Amino acid sequence: MELIRGSLKRYYEFLQGKSTEKRRLFIATSERVEGVYPDENYVAEFIRLLNEKPKKGLYVDSVTYGTEENHHTMPVISFYRGLRSIFDGYMIDDQARFRPAVNVKNHFEQFSRKLGGTFMLREDVISFFGYDRLYNDQFGIDVDKAIEFFELNTQFYPGSYKTWDSLAEAYMVKGKKELAIDCYRKSLLINPDNETARNRMAQLEVD
Repeated sequence: MELIRGSLKRYYEFLQGKSTEKRRLFIATSERVEGVYPDENYVAEFIRLLNEKPKKGLYVDSVTYGTEENHHTMPVISFYRGLRSIFDGYMIDDQARFRPAVNVKNHFEQFSRKLGGTFMLREDVISFFGYDRLYNDQFGIDVDKAIEFFELNTQFYPGSYKTWDSLAEAYMVKGKKELAIDCYRKSLLINPDNETARNRMAQLEVD
């Protein structure tokens, strides 16, 4: 409480200080149980100040739970809700794998600018999108879209031998032998123990 009380006093100094850009803050509190906690709720007061006198460039989100939550239950649910608030907009929709890979790239570039950092879709998810388009005839095979996703994965994760291996496989399915050999070669440079890449490259060089 002393920390929060001190923060209230310093907030006006904070307002006059340097501007904040692309900063996000989430705060949670709960209603007071009469007879158990003091009447003063300095966290609630801090939330009120943040909303009434906002700091330029600082995005603030908050929640005030009822008396059904307390110090024992709030950490978990507040942590989860806080992450959802701060990373709002990170999630892509379920149709992303059917659209061009550039849409995924643009989505995370915009999200990165929003938060002032670098964010990318996980390597295994992009790989799933690629292989789904490469082999899953349930929704229609599209080798070109598969290549786009695998290429995106090599841009996001150039140091992963798996991304180059997958791109090589897609090029091989497409019939682009030289491109496939080049990608297998890059995969082997990163992981010389990738026997699958070694064997397929040898086969392509013979054919």
